[in-house]
Amino acid sequence: MTAPGNPRHRVLLVREWDQQVGGSGCCGRLNTSSVEALCDNATSPYARVREDMERVGEIYRALRERLDPAEVELTVVDPRNTVWLLPAIRRDRRKRG
Repeated sequence: MTAPGNPRHRVLLVREWDQQVGGSGCCGRLNTSSVEALCDNATSPYARVREDMERVGEIYRALRERLDPAEVELTVVDPRNTVWLLPAIRRDRRKRG
C-alpha cells in the first residue's frame, strides 16, 4: 500500500482504439460494425490496429496480475487523444519531480 501523500504510480499503455474518436460526439461514431452495415464488402478501416490492440491487451492483463492496484494505476489511452494525454503526462511528471 502506498503511504499517504505518496501517489500511486501510473502506467500509460498507448494504443489506438478501433473506432473514430474525433468530433463524433455520442452518436455517429465510425467503427468496424458501422462500416460493415453500410457496405457488405468493405474492409474494416481499423483492421490494422486490431493486432496492436490484442498485444496491448496481453500486456495489460500481465501487468494487472503482477502489480498491486493500490500502488499502480494502469491506464489505456489512444494516441489521438492528445487533449487528455499531454496534460496527463505533464501532471504525472510534476508529481514525480
